[in-house]
Amino acid sequence: MINSSKTIIRLVLQDLGPVCIPGTKKALPGLVWPKEYLGAIGDAIYERGVDVEMILSNPNSIPGGLKGTEANYGNGWDCVD
Repeated sequence: MINSSKTIIRLVLQDLGPVCIPGTKKALPGLVWPKEYLGAIGDAIYERGVDVEMILSNPNSIPGGLKGTEANYGNGWDCVD
């Protein structure tokens, strides 16, 4: 669908990157960034002038009253990463 976009891509995601090792900015072994998706988004912006709107959870967002091991809506990355 990203490769078919013509005007706008809207994404609402927990996170874009792989799960981090707690307290670091290193991915857990075996996990990688979704390069194909990121490349398709870049192509849409650069080649077709598509606007991209992205909403991400805060890094390590944990819903009220729960522990990070029970529910975690972010993988540890922020928008700068």
